[in-house]
Amino acid sequence: MPPYRDERVDSSDSKIIRWLKLDQFEPERAVSSYFVSSKTLFMIRIPLVLYSAIVMWADIIYSIQRNEIDHYFAYFTRFTFIGLHAYLVTTFCHHYRYLRCQPKHPASFLNQSSILNYLYVFLYHTIVTYNILTPTVYWALLSGVILNDEQATSVDWWVAVSLHGSTFLMMITEVIMSRMIIYKRMVVVVFCTVLTYMVLTFIIYASEKWWVYSFLDWSQGASCSIWYIAVAVSVILCFFLQLGIHALREKIGAKCHVVDDDETIMPTPSEEEKAYGIDKLKGSDDDSHLGQSPHPHQDEKRYYSQTLVESSLASHITLGASSTDHLAV
Repeated sequence: MPPYRDERVDSSDSKIIRWLKLDQFEPERAVSSYFVSSKTLFMIRIPLVLYSAIVMWADIIYSIQRNEIDHYFAYFTRFTFIGLHAYLVTTFCHHYRYLRCQPKHPASFLNQSSILNYLYVFLYHTIVTYNILTPTVYWALLSGVILNDEQATSVDWWVAVSLHGSTFLMMITEVIMSRMIIYKRMVVVVFCTVLTYMVLTFIIYASEKWWVYSFLDWSQGASCSIWYIAVAVSVILCFFLQLGIHALREKIGAKCHVVDDDETIMPTPSEEEKAYGIDKLKGSDDDSHLGQSPHPHQDEKRYYSQTLVESSLASHITLGASSTDHLAV
């Protein structure tokens, strides 16, 4: 298996961020796999991004044609799908920049704002959970609308299956093929996000006297409370199911030995490189007389990266020169 660095983002001063472990995010996990090379994973993601874009815009246009665009953002399914599409597009862009970087290094992640990295991790936790929850709830409770509709067109069926079936396949492909991990404490945020949506449904009902989903209607009596509890429990179960799937993938992946098709992955710094980087960084600070850097750990990390790039290029030049020695007379 290629020697991925799995370098973490900068640690946070926020107790909440540290408690949720959002600052333990290792960006290279998003653009690498245990089972295929990084380039192969990138190729796998191309049809996923294209298909999700087609479905999203087709759904928007179809909603406009049917005069249903006013309620487009009322459905949890749409939020879930937009989140999945946003994750796929964001990951695709970072993956492209990762492959363009020589040696390979997730610089686009590490150099962007920490808030964006935290949001990215949050987005991943939501899509892997909700794209199990949404198809399950739809086909178990709500699919009767289209199943019993004799006037349903092929477009209706395609949109329904894409939003409540294909999403699961796209999500599970990401889970299996990437090396992303999830954190147990994020179940709190994932659950609170669903509660926030439930509040939104009450606001919609208060303003339009219309329930987004029939099983949320309080006029059903005591049975309605059972559905509320069932949805809440389902969210937690889906999250911990994903936790088990990720653990199984990690266990299987640890036994795999995939040789990446590009051997220019930035190596893990040795102790000598670290010591050399620290000494030179301190020396440059003493010579500059400009005072201490406000972000010493970040400067140190950047210097390690620069040192490794230089050493990698030097090794490539050395190897290239040695390979042509036999041409000399």
